[in-house]
Amino acid sequence: MNAKEALDAMQEPDVLSKNNIFRVWYGLARLAHSSGVFGEAKDCWHKALEAGRLCGWEGKYPLNVAQYSFAHVLFELGERAEAERMMEAAAASIKESGMKYWTVGIGTYWLDYVEKQMSQRRLCNASQLGKMAIRSQSHESSSITGLAG
Repeated sequence: MNAKEALDAMQEPDVLSKNNIFRVWYGLARLAHSSGVFGEAKDCWHKALEAGRLCGWEGKYPLNVAQYSFAHVLFELGERAEAERMMEAAAASIKESGMKYWTVGIGTYWLDYVEKQMSQRRLCNASQLGKMAIRSQSHESSSITGLAG
């Protein structure tokens, strides 16, 4: 049995175990996420979210950051509409709950990393859409010119 199977097999964990289960899934999710293995990251963020809910952290800072991170992964996997909806909800909840620093990295460099990656990805997508629009307009203009001539 590997570590992931052991985590999934835990039945009725106590409070400390629930907290540790969240930390493990959160750590695995960050590793996959920062390595660009987004399918694996999606699974791990999902497990981290489940573990955080078992801790009673709905609307709390650690779960909000995990949700924001999960949304970025969805965006990278092409699930843009769901990602934007989830990211908007997570960002509002992060703002409302305020930063908490009880788990190293959650409230500092990790959130900064995800925000930076998301911002760069959005800029890249906007640039690509702009280029596609220019090509489309150019193609339409040449088609119209060809018809007129």
